[in-house]
Amino acid sequence: MKSKCYWIIPVLIFVISCEKDKLQSDKSILIGKWNWIYTEHSLGWCASIPNVQFETITPLIDSKTYQVEFLERGKILFYENSEIIQKNRIVFEYFELLENGEYHFYIRLDDKHYQIIGGTVIGDSLRIKYPYIETDPGCENYLNFLSEND
Repeated sequence: MKSKCYWIIPVLIFVISCEKDKLQSDKSILIGKWNWIYTEHSLGWCASIPNVQFETITPLIDSKTYQVEFLERGKILFYENSEIIQKNRIVFEYFELLENGEYHFYIRLDDKHYQIIGGTVIGDSLRIKYPYIETDPGCENYLNFLSEND
C-alpha cells in the first residue's frame, strides 16, 4: 500500500499541473499555422515634445520569418525562420466572439499569470503579441498581422 502512494502522488501532481485548454468549438478557429505578414510600429508618442514615428516592418525588411501554430490539443508553437523557438500550453483567460464577427482572446502561456498574450481573429487574419512586443509600454506600440497558412 505504501509503495502505491509513492507513484500516485507524482502522477496526480503532473495531471493537475499540466492544465491546458483544447481548441474546441469556437476556439477551433485558431487551429493551424499563421504566417507573419507585417507589423505596424509607432513610437515616440510619450516624449515631452511629440515626435511620433511610424514604420511598417515586413519579413523583407527584417530578413526573418515568423509563424505561430495553434494545436488542437491546447498547445502553441512559436517559430522564427521555420525553427521552433518556444512551445507552451494554452489556458484561456478570455475568449469571446464580438457582434462584429471578431474573436478576442487572452491566453496564459503554461498557465502563468505573468505570461499573458492577447489576440484578435478577423476573418483569416490574426493579430497577436508576436513577433514584436512593446519594450517601452505607453511609448510605443506594435500591431502584428499574421495570416492563415493555406
